[in-house]
Amino acid sequence: MLTDPVLRRFEKDFGEELCTFLSFKNVRLFTYPQDPKIADFTVTDNFFLLTLFPKEKFLNTKAC
Repeated sequence: MLTDPVLRRFEKDFGEELCTFLSFKNVRLFTYPQDPKIADFTVTDNFFLLTLFPKEKFLNTKAC
């Protein structure tokens, strides 16, 4: 799950890798239209990882 700006950046910088990633049978990509409260999550058959943003923002995703 990605926000629209992150997806656009991914397409621009890693378009070929994105196509390869999306060609895998068990891969699904979703866009989230709002500001996410979840930084990252991973789900496997044996493991679940959830990373949350802190209440105060510190991550700057804008290019330098």
